[in-house]
This record gives sequence, structure tokens and C-alpha cells, in this order.
Amino acid sequence: MVNKVQDVFYVGINEPSELRKEILESSKVVIEDLKKYEKVRLLRESKNKEVARLKKIIKEIDNSFNKLKLLLPKTTLKPVTEDDEILNHKKEMEDIDSIEEVREKSEKNELKLEEKYKRADVQAEIRALKAIAKKKTSKKKTATKKTSKKKVVKKKAVKKKVAELDKLEKELKEITSKLNEL
Repeated sequence: MVNKVQDVFYVGINEPSELRKEILESSKVVIEDLKKYEKVRLLRESKNKEVARLKKIIKEIDNSFNKLKLLLPKTTLKPVTEDDEILNHKKEMEDIDSIEEVREKSEKNELKLEEKYKRADVQAEIRALKAIAKKKTSKKKTATKKTSKKKVVKKKAVKKKVAELDKLEKELKEITSKLNEL
């Protein structure tokens, strides 16, 4: 034992109270860091517990959902997704655009038909005036037979045009009714 005491030697420390203060302050910092670490460790443990609990709940939900699927009747219908709704909305917008285009076309067609009617009316009046003029100029009785044949032909032509106009009016009414429905 005597040998051990001889090996020990001492070193002088300048301002020992200052050194003690610094050691105590560093010890305080270490203790505070240890406290913070302990809090973090406890938070991690509680987080892991909550994650495990959440996993258990998700498994229960999955099981319940699978049971529900088994209980529901089988169908070929597909569930509606947001993408489907967006596509349907786009189709509706396209339909609306096409409806507007059809309306514009039908309005143009109506104007064209009105012009045709006006032209047909004017042409019919011109023909009638020409026929009257021919009647006045022709004095021969044989001419009356020819004019009567022409009248028959003209009447047939007028009837055909009237029939065409009636068809066009019916088509116009159908188009306008379809547009009004849209």
C-alpha cells in the first residue's frame, strides 16, 4: 500500500471556486439535456403506442368493410369517382356547347327558310301576273285550251311547292320544338 501512495501527485489549480462554478454550470446543462432526452423518449413511446392503436383500428375497419362487401348484393355498377364526375361535367358542357351550335344553325336555317318562303311568294306572284298578262294578250280560243293545260301544270307545280313548303314548315316546327326542349 505504501507504493500506491507514492505514485499519487497533486496539481495546483488557480481559482478553484471559478472552476467549481463552471463544472456546476456544465452539469446543469447536462442535466437539462438529459431531461429533454427523457421527454423525447416518452414522446416516442407514446407515439409508437398510438401508431400501434391506429393500426389496430385500421385492421378493424378493413375487416368490417370486407364483411360489409360480403353482405351487399353483387352488381355490375361501377362506383362514381371524382374523375367520372369531372368527365360527366365536361360532357355536359360539350352538350351545352353543341346545343348552342344547333340553336345557331337552326336560327340560320329559319332565316334561310323565311327567305325561301319570301322568294317563293314573290315568284308565285310574278307567275300569276305573267299568267294574267298572257290571258289579256291572247284572244284566241285555242289558246285558252293551251292555257288551261298550262294552268293545270301550274296548279300541280304550285301544289308541289305548297307541299314542299308544308314539309319545310313541319321540319322547322320540329327543330324549334327540339330546341325548346333542350
